[in-house]
Amino acid sequence: MSEPTKTYIPFYKRRFLVHPKLQLAVLAYTFFVALVTIVLTSLGSLLLHWTDDPTLTANRGWFLAGGAFCFLLILVSLILAGLILTNRVAGPIHRLETELKAVASGARPTPIHFRKGDLLSDLAEDYNHAVERLNDSRPS
Repeated sequence: MSEPTKTYIPFYKRRFLVHPKLQLAVLAYTFFVALVTIVLTSLGSLLLHWTDDPTLTANRGWFLAGGAFCFLLILVSLILAGLILTNRVAGPIHRLETELKAVASGARPTPIHFRKGDLLSDLAEDYNHAVERLNDSRPS
Protein backbone atom coordinates (compact mmCIF):
# COMPACT_ATOMS: atom_id res chain seq x y z
CA MET A 1 0.00 0.00 0.00
CA SER A 2 1.26 3.47 -0.75
CA GLU A 3 1.61 6.13 1.90
CA PRO A 4 -0.79 9.03 1.49
CA THR A 5 0.88 12.35 0.83
CA LYS A 6 1.14 14.50 3.92
CA THR A 7 0.39 18.16 3.45
CA TYR A 8 1.75 20.84 5.73
CA ILE A 9 -0.91 22.95 7.38
CA PRO A 10 0.33 26.35 8.59
CA PHE A 11 -0.06 26.96 12.32
CA TYR A 12 -2.58 29.78 11.87
CA LYS A 13 -4.89 27.55 9.78
CA ARG A 14 -4.98 24.58 12.14
CA ARG A 15 -8.20 23.83 13.94
CA PHE A 16 -7.43 23.39 17.63
CA LEU A 17 -11.02 22.51 18.45
CA VAL A 18 -11.30 19.48 16.21
CA HIS A 19 -13.93 17.80 18.38
CA PRO A 20 -15.35 20.76 20.37
CA LYS A 21 -17.74 18.78 22.56
CA LEU A 22 -15.00 16.47 23.88
CA GLN A 23 -12.29 19.10 24.07
CA LEU A 24 -14.41 21.72 25.83
CA ALA A 25 -15.66 19.16 28.34
CA VAL A 26 -12.10 18.18 29.24
CA LEU A 27 -11.06 21.83 29.40
CA ALA A 28 -14.02 22.69 31.65
CA TYR A 29 -13.14 19.85 33.99
CA THR A 30 -9.47 20.89 34.04
CA PHE A 31 -10.44 24.51 34.64
CA PHE A 32 -12.73 23.55 37.52
CA VAL A 33 -10.06 21.42 39.21
CA ALA A 34 -7.46 24.15 38.73
CA LEU A 35 -9.80 26.82 40.05
CA VAL A 36 -10.67 24.86 43.18
CA THR A 37 -6.99 24.06 43.79
CA ILE A 38 -5.89 27.65 43.33
CA VAL A 39 -8.67 29.08 45.49
CA LEU A 40 -8.02 26.65 48.33
CA THR A 41 -4.27 27.23 48.13
CA SER A 42 -4.74 31.00 48.07
CA LEU A 43 -7.14 30.93 51.01
CA GLY A 44 -4.77 28.78 53.01
CA SER A 45 -1.88 31.09 52.20
CA LEU A 46 -3.93 34.15 53.08
CA LEU A 47 -4.99 32.68 56.40
CA LEU A 48 -1.40 31.79 57.23
CA HIS A 49 -0.10 35.26 56.40
CA TRP A 50 -3.04 37.32 57.62
CA THR A 51 -1.61 38.40 60.92
CA ASP A 52 -1.09 41.62 62.78
CA ASP A 53 2.54 41.74 61.70
CA PRO A 54 3.07 45.33 60.46
CA THR A 55 5.30 44.29 57.55
CA LEU A 56 2.65 41.90 56.22
CA THR A 57 -0.13 44.43 56.80
CA ALA A 58 1.72 47.05 54.75
CA ASN A 59 2.32 44.61 51.87
CA ARG A 60 -1.10 42.95 51.65
CA GLY A 61 -1.91 44.62 48.33
CA TRP A 62 1.29 43.31 46.75
CA PHE A 63 0.63 39.91 48.24
CA LEU A 64 -2.87 39.79 46.74
CA ALA A 65 -1.65 41.14 43.38
CA GLY A 66 1.04 38.45 43.28
CA GLY A 67 -1.57 35.80 44.04
CA ALA A 68 -3.82 37.10 41.26
CA PHE A 69 -0.90 37.12 38.81
CA CYS A 70 0.02 33.54 39.74
CA PHE A 71 -3.63 32.53 39.34
CA LEU A 72 -3.79 34.00 35.83
CA LEU A 73 -0.45 32.45 34.86
CA ILE A 74 -1.53 29.01 36.06
CA LEU A 75 -4.93 29.37 34.40
CA VAL A 76 -3.49 30.35 31.01
CA SER A 77 -0.92 27.54 31.13
CA LEU A 78 -3.60 24.99 32.04
CA ILE A 79 -5.85 26.14 29.21
CA LEU A 80 -3.00 25.92 26.69
CA ALA A 81 -1.91 22.52 27.97
CA GLY A 82 -5.52 21.31 27.88
CA LEU A 83 -5.95 22.49 24.29
CA ILE A 84 -2.77 20.77 23.17
CA LEU A 85 -3.61 17.53 24.98
CA THR A 86 -7.21 17.37 23.83
CA ASN A 87 -6.16 18.18 20.27
CA ARG A 88 -3.84 15.17 20.34
CA VAL A 89 -6.78 12.98 21.38
CA ALA A 90 -9.66 14.61 19.54
CA GLY A 91 -7.77 14.90 16.24
CA PRO A 92 -7.37 11.13 15.83
CA ILE A 93 -10.95 10.52 16.96
CA HIS A 94 -12.19 13.05 14.41
CA ARG A 95 -10.05 11.48 11.66
CA LEU A 96 -11.32 7.98 12.46
CA GLU A 97 -14.91 9.22 12.72
CA THR A 98 -14.65 10.91 9.30
CA GLU A 99 -13.22 7.77 7.70
CA LEU A 100 -15.89 5.54 9.25
CA LYS A 101 -18.65 7.84 7.98
CA ALA A 102 -17.17 7.65 4.48
CA VAL A 103 -17.08 3.84 4.68
CA ALA A 104 -20.67 3.78 5.96
CA SER A 105 -21.74 5.84 2.96
CA GLY A 106 -20.24 3.28 0.60
CA ALA A 107 -16.67 4.47 0.02
CA ARG A 108 -13.88 1.92 -0.09
CA PRO A 109 -12.01 1.89 3.23
CA THR A 110 -8.54 3.40 3.12
CA PRO A 111 -5.80 3.31 5.73
CA ILE A 112 -5.51 6.26 8.08
CA HIS A 113 -2.39 7.84 9.48
CA PHE A 114 -2.27 10.14 12.47
CA ARG A 115 0.09 13.06 12.96
CA LYS A 116 3.38 12.54 14.73
CA GLY A 117 2.74 12.88 18.46
CA ASP A 118 -0.97 12.07 18.28
CA LEU A 119 -2.33 9.74 20.89
CA LEU A 120 -4.35 6.62 20.06
CA SER A 121 -1.91 5.45 17.37
CA ASP A 122 -2.75 1.86 18.35
CA LEU A 123 -6.31 2.54 17.24
CA ALA A 124 -5.06 3.60 13.80
CA GLU A 125 -2.96 0.43 13.53
CA ASP A 126 -5.98 -1.74 14.42
CA TYR A 127 -8.16 0.12 11.92
CA ASN A 128 -5.52 -0.21 9.20
CA HIS A 129 -5.19 -3.92 9.90
CA ALA A 130 -8.98 -4.32 9.54
CA VAL A 131 -8.94 -2.28 6.32
CA GLU A 132 -6.16 -4.44 4.92
CA ARG A 133 -8.11 -7.61 5.68
CA LEU A 134 -11.29 -6.16 4.15
CA ASN A 135 -9.46 -5.07 1.02
CA ASP A 136 -7.79 -8.48 0.71
CA SER A 137 -11.15 -10.27 0.98
CA ARG A 138 -12.92 -8.01 -1.56
CA PRO A 139 -12.56 -8.58 -5.27
CA SER A 140 -10.91 -5.64 -7.03
